[in-house]
Amino acid sequence: MKHQLAAALLVVATGCGPLQPGEAAGVLDKRAQLERFDWWDNRDWDWYADNIPFLETPDAEIDATYYYRW
Repeated sequence: MKHQLAAALLVVATGCGPLQPGEAAGVLDKRAQLERFDWWDNRDWDWYADNIPFLETPDAEIDATYYYRW
């Protein structure tokens, strides 16, 4: 758990997570990040893309909690 938390904090601090094959450093598909979750009531993707910092961690539960809190 310590390693996952450290990785999540590193992602938040640097603004980028582990790179996937073919992915440029520091670039996340914001809409894809938001569409991964099915509990959204407000699907104003443009507002989220313009107003929140995006992140991706190795732990899907951390990601879900982060976006849910927004």
